[in-house]
Amino acid sequence: MDHSLSYRKDIDIKLIDFEHTVQHTPAPESIRLAGWYRSLEVIEGKPFTVFDDYTSLVCLLMHCQNIKPFGNSWDTNLQLKRQFNNAPMAYFPEPKTEWIGRLYEEIKNQRTAGYDKSAIIEIFKNALEGVSPQSPISYTFTNGLFYID
Repeated sequence: MDHSLSYRKDIDIKLIDFEHTVQHTPAPESIRLAGWYRSLEVIEGKPFTVFDDYTSLVCLLMHCQNIKPFGNSWDTNLQLKRQFNNAPMAYFPEPKTEWIGRLYEEIKNQRTAGYDKSAIIEIFKNALEGVSPQSPISYTFTNGLFYID
């Protein structure tokens, strides 16, 4: 996590920056404990790209919503990732989580069509009715720690 003061003296908090990745060829060696968050492409040994960071973000969002399509067994992880990749929207039956599936599909499409940041931003803007990702977040800063209200 990184933080800084803006020119208006607001605190800008960046939890993670999924936009500034660099391609690694060959893909990094797998870390068994982090495999759940890795993209199918990285598991298959393809080069690491910005889309793999976005895919990790989708996995984290799913985990936060208790959506766990990849199971808990390393032995079935690859097979379950392939099943998910073939029909991701089947794992998002609730209206409040559909946008996560749409985000995954957009990332998947951009792997071949090319990077389009505006399309990804649009999914975040329309994720939940009445919620804007650009709304101010109320927080406190106590003893060097940020607390989101």
